[in-house]
Amino acid sequence: KELNHEALTDDENYAIVACISLKECHYDPFDEYHESPIPDPIPVVAAVSGAGNQVLEAGVGNLNRIYVAVPLEGKLQIAQGGVFSYYEFTQPSNNRLTDEAWREKLASNPPALPGWASEFLLPGGSVHDELAFRVGDIYILTEAGANPPLNLRAEPTTTSEILKKYDYTTTGPFVLIIDGPVTNAEGTWLKIIDYWSYGETPTGGGWVLQNPDWFERSYH
Repeated sequence: KELNHEALTDDENYAIVACISLKECHYDPFDEYHESPIPDPIPVVAAVSGAGNQVLEAGVGNLNRIYVAVPLEGKLQIAQGGVFSYYEFTQPSNNRLTDEAWREKLASNPPALPGWASEFLLPGGSVHDELAFRVGDIYILTEAGANPPLNLRAEPTTTSEILKKYDYTTTGPFVLIIDGPVTNAEGTWLKIIDYWSYGETPTGGGWVLQNPDWFERSYH
């Protein structure tokens, strides 16, 4: 549907963005009363066939970074995410690898990737996370953003009236960007409103300086 520029239904969109399980969905860095579930380790392995004294093992390794050009609001944007690496190798049939042993092998002496991986994989380099601020997106205020408190101002300038201070005691951590960016000598500004969890009605509004250390993308 997307390749044909057809709109997705609500059910189809939910199937894409919904959490797979509680471990993927439940993450709240501000929840002081409940411990968030820890996701299972990613690299796993399984024996998929065998003959004689050997078995063929297939395993997923650590995540690679993937970049995809996607149409968004009439323009092409670069989206990034994680994609599994994949390995195939033989093992003695009496020494099939457990997931724990596979993770140790990956860390110390990983096998070579399949030849076809060279068709799309660019080896080397290092991951650089870049937080993109976009109107309509929801963000979580980080500890660095709330300590000291973040000033919400009536206009995009440090001389403007302070409407409220964001910290852990006076407001929820979720904010929605509704305008901006506005750049001046003091920096780049975003206009935000409070956005409480579970789709409650946003209220208020004002300008804050843009700083990637102060925000992270919300899972909502």
